[in-house]
Amino acid sequence: MYYFGDPNFYENHVKGIKFWPEQTNHPPTTKDDLRAEFAKLQARQNFRKPATTSNEGSSTTQQD
Repeated sequence: MYYFGDPNFYENHVKGIKFWPEQTNHPPTTKDDLRAEFAKLQARQNFRKPATTSNEGSSTTQQD
């Protein structure tokens, strides 16, 4: 059986718990914020793509 009415219970078990995060996600709402966020997403997507080289099709093999 648990006892929740004691002030010591609050001090020992509840006071240190963070129920709400300090920083929350705020989605963009204005047109300028949306464009800036879209530009960041495009930059991140282009950064993740592997760089294609111009000599992909021509591979050189050495024969003995």
